Amino acid sequence: MLKTLENAFALGGLAAAIILLTPASAQSTLETIPLVIVAGPDRFVVDVPANTTSVAHALTHLRINAEHAVVSPPKETPLTPHMQIRVLAARAVEIHDGAAHPVAFQTTGVSVADALAEAGIALGEHDLVSPDIFHPATEGLVIRITRIQYVTKTEEVVIPHQNIYIDDPDRLWASEEIISSGEDGLAEERVEARFRNGELDRRTVLNRTVIREPVTAEVRRG
Repeated sequence: MLKTLENAFALGGLAAAIILLTPASAQSTLETIPLVIVAGPDRFVVDVPANTTSVAHALTHLRINAEHAVVSPPKETPLTPHMQIRVLAARAVEIHDGAAHPVAFQTTGVSVADALAEAGIALGEHDLVSPDIFHPATEGLVIRITRIQYVTKTEEVVIPHQNIYIDDPDRLWASEEIISSGEDGLAEERVEARFRNGELDRRTVLNRTVIREPVTAEVRRG
Protein backbone atom coordinates (compact mmCIF):
# COMPACT_ATOMS: atom_id res chain seq x y z
CA MET A 1 0.00 0.00 0.00
CA LEU A 2 2.83 2.37 0.83
CA LYS A 3 4.38 1.71 -2.58
CA THR A 4 1.00 2.45 -4.23
CA LEU A 5 0.75 5.75 -2.36
CA GLU A 6 4.33 6.67 -3.22
CA ASN A 7 3.80 5.93 -6.92
CA ALA A 8 0.51 7.80 -7.08
CA PHE A 9 2.09 10.89 -5.57
CA ALA A 10 5.05 10.66 -7.96
CA LEU A 11 2.65 10.57 -10.92
CA GLY A 12 1.23 13.93 -9.86
CA GLY A 13 -2.35 12.68 -9.58
CA LEU A 14 -3.04 11.55 -13.13
CA ALA A 15 -6.05 9.59 -11.90
CA ALA A 16 -8.00 9.81 -8.68
CA ALA A 17 -7.31 6.94 -6.30
CA ILE A 18 -9.10 6.15 -3.08
CA ILE A 19 -7.80 3.51 -0.70
CA LEU A 20 -10.14 2.56 2.10
CA LEU A 21 -8.79 0.48 4.94
CA THR A 22 -10.79 -1.90 7.10
CA PRO A 23 -11.87 -0.10 10.29
CA ALA A 24 -9.30 -0.70 12.97
CA SER A 25 -10.14 -2.70 16.06
CA ALA A 26 -9.87 -1.24 19.52
CA GLN A 27 -6.42 -2.76 19.90
CA SER A 28 -5.15 -1.51 16.50
CA THR A 29 -6.43 1.97 17.30
CA LEU A 30 -3.91 2.06 20.11
CA GLU A 31 -1.13 1.01 17.74
CA THR A 32 -1.88 3.24 14.73
CA ILE A 33 -3.12 6.71 13.85
CA PRO A 34 -5.59 6.94 10.94
CA LEU A 35 -4.87 9.78 8.50
CA VAL A 36 -6.23 11.14 5.23
CA ILE A 37 -3.60 12.10 2.63
CA VAL A 38 -4.69 14.36 -0.24
CA ALA A 39 -2.10 14.61 -3.04
CA GLY A 40 -3.53 16.62 -5.94
CA PRO A 41 -6.73 14.84 -7.03
CA ASP A 42 -5.74 11.66 -5.16
CA ARG A 43 -7.08 10.80 -1.72
CA PHE A 44 -5.74 8.08 0.55
CA VAL A 45 -6.95 6.83 3.92
CA VAL A 46 -3.96 5.30 5.71
CA ASP A 47 -2.71 4.26 9.13
CA VAL A 48 0.69 5.23 10.50
CA PRO A 49 2.35 3.88 13.67
CA ALA A 50 1.17 5.40 16.92
CA ASN A 51 4.66 6.65 17.66
CA THR A 52 4.52 8.92 14.58
CA THR A 53 4.80 12.39 16.10
CA SER A 54 4.31 14.98 13.34
CA VAL A 55 3.11 15.58 9.80
CA ALA A 56 6.71 15.45 8.54
CA HIS A 57 7.26 12.14 10.36
CA ALA A 58 4.11 10.71 8.77
CA LEU A 59 5.16 11.77 5.26
CA THR A 60 8.58 10.20 5.79
CA HIS A 61 6.96 6.95 6.95
CA LEU A 62 4.71 6.98 3.86
CA ARG A 63 7.73 7.64 1.62
CA ILE A 64 6.25 10.88 0.23
CA ASN A 65 8.96 13.34 -0.83
CA ALA A 66 7.55 16.74 0.18
CA GLU A 67 10.82 18.68 0.04
CA HIS A 68 9.54 20.98 -2.73
CA ALA A 69 5.86 20.73 -1.95
CA VAL A 70 3.33 22.77 -0.02
CA VAL A 71 2.11 20.80 2.97
CA SER A 72 -0.99 21.69 4.97
CA PRO A 73 -1.05 21.67 7.93
CA PRO A 74 2.65 22.59 8.34
CA LYS A 75 5.12 19.74 8.64
CA GLU A 76 5.84 20.41 12.32
CA THR A 77 2.18 20.02 13.30
CA PRO A 78 1.57 17.16 15.81
CA LEU A 79 -0.57 14.34 14.47
CA THR A 80 -4.14 13.76 15.57
CA PRO A 81 -6.39 10.87 14.53
CA HIS A 82 -8.18 11.35 11.20
CA MET A 83 -6.11 14.45 10.38
CA GLN A 84 -6.25 15.45 6.71
CA ILE A 85 -2.85 16.26 5.22
CA ARG A 86 -2.66 18.01 1.86
CA VAL A 87 0.50 17.68 -0.20
CA LEU A 88 0.78 19.79 -3.35
CA ALA A 89 3.93 19.10 -5.37
CA ALA A 90 5.79 21.96 -7.05
CA ARG A 91 6.01 22.15 -10.85
CA ALA A 92 8.56 23.97 -12.98
CA VAL A 93 7.18 26.71 -15.23
CA GLU A 94 8.84 29.44 -17.29
CA ILE A 95 7.51 32.99 -17.12
CA HIS A 96 8.11 35.55 -19.89
CA ASP A 97 7.06 38.91 -18.43
CA GLY A 98 6.92 41.55 -21.15
CA ALA A 99 10.37 42.43 -22.45
CA ALA A 100 12.14 41.02 -19.37
CA HIS A 101 14.27 37.88 -19.52
CA PRO A 102 12.41 34.59 -18.94
CA VAL A 103 12.32 33.40 -15.33
CA ALA A 104 12.18 29.76 -14.21
CA PHE A 105 9.82 29.29 -11.29
CA GLN A 106 8.64 26.42 -9.11
CA THR A 107 4.91 26.72 -8.48
CA THR A 108 2.47 24.81 -6.36
CA GLY A 109 -0.46 26.70 -7.85
CA VAL A 110 -3.27 24.93 -9.64
CA SER A 111 -3.67 27.50 -12.44
CA VAL A 112 -1.65 30.11 -14.33
CA ALA A 113 -3.21 32.77 -12.10
CA ASP A 114 -2.00 30.91 -9.00
CA ALA A 115 1.52 30.58 -10.42
CA LEU A 116 1.74 34.31 -11.20
CA ALA A 117 0.45 35.17 -7.74
CA GLU A 118 3.07 32.91 -6.14
CA ALA A 119 5.75 34.57 -8.26
CA GLY A 120 4.57 38.01 -7.08
CA ILE A 121 3.62 39.10 -10.60
CA ALA A 122 0.63 41.43 -10.84
CA LEU A 123 -1.30 41.93 -14.07
CA GLY A 124 -2.48 45.27 -15.38
CA GLU A 125 -5.98 45.91 -16.64
CA HIS A 126 -5.03 45.53 -20.31
CA ASP A 127 -2.21 42.96 -20.05
CA LEU A 128 -2.49 39.75 -22.06
CA VAL A 129 -1.55 36.30 -20.74
CA SER A 130 -0.96 33.17 -22.80
CA PRO A 131 -2.21 30.62 -21.98
CA ASP A 132 -5.09 32.26 -20.13
CA ILE A 133 -5.10 32.60 -16.35
CA PHE A 134 -7.46 29.61 -15.91
CA HIS A 135 -5.12 27.18 -17.71
CA PRO A 136 -3.66 24.45 -15.46
CA ALA A 137 -0.13 25.15 -14.22
CA THR A 138 1.41 21.97 -15.61
CA GLU A 139 5.06 20.88 -15.53
CA GLY A 140 7.15 22.71 -18.15
CA LEU A 141 4.43 25.25 -18.99
CA VAL A 142 5.61 28.48 -20.66
CA ILE A 143 3.63 31.54 -19.54
CA ARG A 144 3.89 34.68 -21.68
CA ILE A 145 2.71 38.08 -20.44
CA THR A 146 2.27 40.91 -22.93
CA ARG A 147 2.27 44.23 -21.12
CA ILE A 148 -0.22 46.65 -22.66
CA GLN A 149 -0.23 50.28 -21.53
CA TYR A 150 -2.39 53.16 -22.76
CA VAL A 151 -1.20 56.74 -22.34
CA THR A 152 -3.34 59.76 -23.18
CA LYS A 153 -1.55 63.06 -23.72
CA THR A 154 -1.80 66.39 -25.54
CA GLU A 155 0.78 67.26 -28.20
CA GLU A 156 1.48 70.24 -30.43
CA VAL A 157 2.04 69.27 -34.05
CA VAL A 158 3.19 71.32 -37.02
CA ILE A 159 0.87 71.72 -40.01
CA PRO A 160 3.21 72.05 -43.02
CA HIS A 161 2.41 74.89 -45.39
CA GLN A 162 1.92 74.33 -49.09
CA ASN A 163 3.60 76.00 -52.08
CA ILE A 164 1.79 77.37 -55.10
CA TYR A 165 4.00 77.50 -58.22
CA ILE A 166 3.42 80.06 -60.94
CA ASP A 167 5.09 79.27 -64.26
CA ASP A 168 7.03 82.20 -65.77
CA PRO A 169 8.26 81.60 -69.36
CA ASP A 170 10.57 84.62 -69.09
CA ARG A 171 12.63 83.02 -66.31
CA LEU A 172 15.47 80.59 -66.77
CA TRP A 173 14.50 76.93 -66.68
CA ALA A 174 14.33 75.52 -63.13
CA SER A 175 14.98 78.89 -61.53
CA GLU A 176 12.63 80.04 -58.77
CA GLU A 177 11.64 83.28 -57.09
CA ILE A 178 9.62 83.45 -53.89
CA ILE A 179 6.80 85.94 -54.26
CA SER A 180 5.32 85.45 -50.78
CA SER A 181 6.73 83.33 -47.97
CA GLY A 182 4.64 80.61 -46.49
CA GLU A 183 4.31 79.74 -42.83
CA ASP A 184 3.65 76.44 -41.12
CA GLY A 185 0.52 76.15 -39.01
CA LEU A 186 0.18 74.67 -35.55
CA ALA A 187 -2.37 72.27 -34.10
CA GLU A 188 -3.01 70.70 -30.71
CA GLU A 189 -3.86 67.03 -30.71
CA ARG A 190 -5.13 64.84 -27.89
CA VAL A 191 -3.74 61.40 -28.64
CA GLU A 192 -3.94 57.94 -27.15
CA ALA A 193 -0.71 55.98 -27.42
CA ARG A 194 -0.67 52.23 -26.90
CA PHE A 195 2.58 50.61 -25.79
CA ARG A 196 3.23 46.89 -26.18
CA ASN A 197 6.00 45.65 -23.87
CA GLY A 198 7.31 49.20 -23.70
CA GLU A 199 7.33 49.83 -27.45
CA LEU A 200 4.88 52.21 -29.16
CA ASP A 201 2.37 50.01 -30.91
CA ARG A 202 -0.36 52.40 -31.99
CA ARG A 203 -1.11 56.15 -31.93
CA THR A 204 -4.73 57.31 -32.19
CA VAL A 205 -5.78 60.97 -32.48
CA LEU A 206 -8.82 61.51 -30.28
CA ASN A 207 -9.41 65.16 -31.20
CA ARG A 208 -7.55 67.99 -32.96
CA THR A 209 -7.69 71.77 -32.51
CA VAL A 210 -6.01 74.12 -35.00
CA ILE A 211 -4.15 76.87 -33.17
CA ARG A 212 -2.72 78.59 -36.26
CA GLU A 213 -3.65 77.99 -39.88
CA PRO A 214 -0.77 77.48 -42.32
CA VAL A 215 0.00 80.24 -44.85
CA THR A 216 0.53 79.14 -48.44
CA ALA A 217 3.73 80.28 -50.19
CA GLU A 218 3.77 81.56 -53.79
CA VAL A 219 6.76 80.74 -55.92
CA ARG A 220 7.51 81.90 -59.49
CA ARG A 221 9.56 79.42 -61.49
CA GLY A 222 10.99 79.13 -64.97
